[in-house]
Amino acid sequence: MNIKTITRYLQENQALEERVRGESFQQIEREVFLYVKRIGVALMTSILNRLSHEDHEERKGEYEGEFQGYRRRKIRTIMGEVEYKRAYYWSKERGGYAPFDQKLGLDGGNLSPWLKEGVTLLAPALLVSWPGLVKTPGI
Repeated sequence: MNIKTITRYLQENQALEERVRGESFQQIEREVFLYVKRIGVALMTSILNRLSHEDHEERKGEYEGEFQGYRRRKIRTIMGEVEYKRAYYWSKERGGYAPFDQKLGLDGGNLSPWLKEGVTLLAPALLVSWPGLVKTPGI
């Protein structure tokens, strides 16, 4: 995250304070939560792009296959959708792959591990709370 981005968020913070003045606790909490999520997405994007580039530069020549350039990846996180670029390789034996994704422990899906964990824990509670939420064919 660069100084320009940080300055923009500080300015938004002042605007946020003005916008929520006189609002209920619930509305203030909601606005702050949405604000923090935006900062989180920007921070994750910045960190992942930098780490991905550093990983590629440090490990040039170590990976199987030919470097194909940087490719975008979108991951849904608890803060929102994060998009970053990572080095992409291709070989006959392996096909296409992104070593940085593997290093991070990401699979081929688009949900972050923490978001998956939350969904996994929340889903049974939702099904118990709202039994008609999911319609099962034939039942």
